[in-house]
Amino acid sequence: MKKVRAFTLIELIIYLGIFAIISGALTSLVINFIQTSRQINAFGAIQENEKIAINTMSEEIKQSVGVYTPTSVLDVNPGQLSLETKSYLPAQENTTYVDFYIDGKGIYVKRENQTPTRLTSQDVEVSNFNVNLISQAPIPALHIDLSLTSKDLPGKTFPISFTASLRPN
Repeated sequence: MKKVRAFTLIELIIYLGIFAIISGALTSLVINFIQTSRQINAFGAIQENEKIAINTMSEEIKQSVGVYTPTSVLDVNPGQLSLETKSYLPAQENTTYVDFYIDGKGIYVKRENQTPTRLTSQDVEVSNFNVNLISQAPIPALHIDLSLTSKDLPGKTFPISFTASLRPN
């Protein structure tokens, strides 16, 4: 007669314990990987939004002939930047205006007679938009401070500062 070898209760408990430890370690690694991936995507979104906002504002500032002070809100948060420009002219006009402002949690650009366009995505919030006129003559210069926050990185704010000068013709 053949002897059948079976697991004893102690062996079964040891195998289950080892399995639980390995499963816990793997679960922890997967959760850590997902969190890291989420953070990397959030940093990428912040950088992309920063690039779009800075490039759009810088180009508009460079092409402008002046800061339109009656509608600009300078040296406060949230501010507004209104520029007088010769770009995107409506029919039979010599100059037009472009505005940058915060509405809700996004930064917008509004050209005269056009619908406002959101520069930042829905995943990124703008918590600070402060515009300072640092030089008036001979060439106006602006210093802009922005603070961006990703919804995927709550509590982490990314401050951005840049300076741009008008190049009036």
